[in-house]
Formats: sequence, C-alpha cells, structure tokens
Amino acid sequence: MIVPLKPWHVAKSRLAVDSQSRTALAEAFARDVLEIVAMSSYVGQLVVVSAEPTLTVPRAGKAIILRPPTTGLNAAISFGSRWVRRTRPGPVAVVPGDLPALTLPVFEDALKAATSFDRAHVPDRDGKGTTILTAADPCALSPNYGPDSARRHAVAGSHVMTGVDIRTRCDIDTIADLAHAQTLGVGKHSAEAIRNVEFCRMWGRREPRRPATI
Repeated sequence: MIVPLKPWHVAKSRLAVDSQSRTALAEAFARDVLEIVAMSSYVGQLVVVSAEPTLTVPRAGKAIILRPPTTGLNAAISFGSRWVRRTRPGPVAVVPGDLPALTLPVFEDALKAATSFDRAHVPDRDGKGTTILTAADPCALSPNYGPDSARRHAVAGSHVMTGVDIRTRCDIDTIADLAHAQTLGVGKHSAEAIRNVEFCRMWGRREPRRPATI
C-alpha cells in the first residue's frame, strides 16, 4: 500500500483558508488516512512516500517512510512502487492522504472490489480526478494523477470503480469538498483540525485559542 504525501506546508493549496490552517488540515487528513490503512488486514506493508520532515507513521512495524528524490505526485508514487516491486511483489494500491471521511470497512470493501480487476481506480466525487488506484501486479501500476486523471487512467486500461462508497471518493481540494466530507463524518484528527479552523474564523485569530473558564 502506497500513500504519497506532500509536505504539509505545500499541500491543499486550493483550500481557501490561511496557510497555517491548510498545514494543520493537511496533516490531520493524512493522520486519519494512515491510521485506517495501518489497521487494515488487507495491507501487508504500508509505504509512505513523503519529504515531510515531521511525519510519523502508526504501527511502525508495518510501515516504512521513503523520502522521494524528486518532487511531484506521480514521481513519488513511482518511487514507492519500485520499492514494492523489489521487496514485496504482489497486489499494490495507492491511497491519497486527503480522504478524511474514509472508514476502515469502506476502505476494505473498496480493496476487496478492486481484486476483481488487473488494474482499477476510484474516481473522485466529480468524476474527473482519481483517489484510490490499484494493480494486481506492481509492475502494471501506472499513476497518472493530475487534471482529468480518471479519464486518463481509464484510457490506459484501468477499470473505473464508480460503485464504491462515496467516502472513498471524497478527496479534499476546496471548501465545498470539506463541507461535503463533514456531512459524511470525518476522522478524529480531521474533526479537531476543522474545529480549530472554525474557531479561528469566529474570533479572527490565526492561532486557535479557547475562551478562559472561570
């Protein structure tokens, strides 16, 4: 299982909040996703590809952090997949770190459904982007994330998995995406980060502070 993560300070650049809030939200989304992936019995090895210096992973015995030599999402995934091919050949999946509404049962149902296909991908909520990407053989994994990636993956022969739970499709690029994720329910780290952002907006402060209690 490959989870590519941008450094927190450059992630979620389209999210219309201040930079400090974007950093906090990006980290929170990733922590929720990593905890779910690490808990899954379908995942033998969790490979996190990231240049974020503060990154830690849950269940360290099951996870490894790889520092990519180059920038770019597809390059990071390819770097991770080469490590997988050398060390743990077998089915592989890519999960983005911005699926805060993902739950363990939903995640495992999607992985189980993907085993019916040599290659498969889950389109995002608007059907244009891609969230989860899978391949029965890591040599066949061909990441093509970016604008219109769902179409490009399909043209390359990947099966489009539209029947999976919407929580696998709700990645976060905009405030509207975040609002929709909240209606589905988000993980504990994401929920706390969202509460802090909302509190800062209410009080006009950049740092989350709570009213004094008597």
